[in-house]
Amino acid sequence: MKHLLFAALLASLTSSQAVYAWRSALPSTHHAITDAAIQKISSSDYPDIAKYGGDISDWTSGIDDDAAAHGKNDDSEIQWAGNANALKYDGGPYALWWKGVQTKYKYLEFTGDKSTYYYVGLMAHLVEDQ
Repeated sequence: MKHLLFAALLASLTSSQAVYAWRSALPSTHHAITDAAIQKISSSDYPDIAKYGGDISDWTSGIDDDAAAHGKNDDSEIQWAGNANALKYDGGPYALWWKGVQTKYKYLEFTGDKSTYYYVGLMAHLVEDQ
């Protein structure tokens, strides 16, 4: 599946790049990693990633998106029981975000908050944290 390729690419970038300082605020390390991964993906093979890559990068970054990726955002359309521990930012509801991608894609919701690629961005954020 294409999302597994994207996740593998992100994982390879995070493991092969030396990161001396992790920055969550813009310009963030997450944004830089996602941008680098997107640049390595063929736009002819993955036109959706080429088209919405900027949105994906934006949604991996920032304090609010960091919280959302880890299930800490109470206004999320998808709730995760693990968000009760406000101090825990280790992991997140990856499977629930994938379900969000599938649902939003089915209804052709590609742009805007809580869209298909918003959830892809949250998934990318969690992969990059590994």
